[in-house]
Amino acid sequence: MLLGLTRRNFALLSGAGLAATLGGWVACSRSKPSGGAVFDPDQRQLLLMLTARLCGGEQLGLGAAQLAKAHAGSVTLIERILEGTNPYVPQLVQQVREALTFVEYGPAMLGSWSRFSALDARGQSSVLEDWMGSSNTLCRDVFMAFKAFCTLAFYEQPEVRERIGERPALGGQAARQP
Repeated sequence: MLLGLTRRNFALLSGAGLAATLGGWVACSRSKPSGGAVFDPDQRQLLLMLTARLCGGEQLGLGAAQLAKAHAGSVTLIERILEGTNPYVPQLVQQVREALTFVEYGPAMLGSWSRFSALDARGQSSVLEDWMGSSNTLCRDVFMAFKAFCTLAFYEQPEVRERIGERPALGGQAARQP
């Protein structure tokens, strides 16, 4: 038998992997970034992946460098929004961190056996498409929340606004430019 892998050993190995994944999930969602940052580097990278998958932007005719700058700017804007002084913000920040943890570990728990960040762009898009139409309320709600949040931040980026002829909505009145 290959590597002594019996059904019992496979079950134990799978259980250990599941326990490690759950342990990582709990540790990840409860960890707080150092230095007063809203997100740690892994959460920031995950949010960048989500923005790229959910907003795309290739159809706007932006170059690769402009598109990467718009995606990174979106993440920075989301962080700035969450750094606000509203008394509800700390609770919201924790909820966003927990939702990011769900995005990272959700695919592994729901059948793909891989974390979101370990998937290629096509795999990430596939997971998000599945969640968009899922009968699982949590998957669908997490998808819709990040779709709205990332899209809002993406369309506020100067590179994007310039291509679509809009003024910033978050910094003032949104209006069509002549």
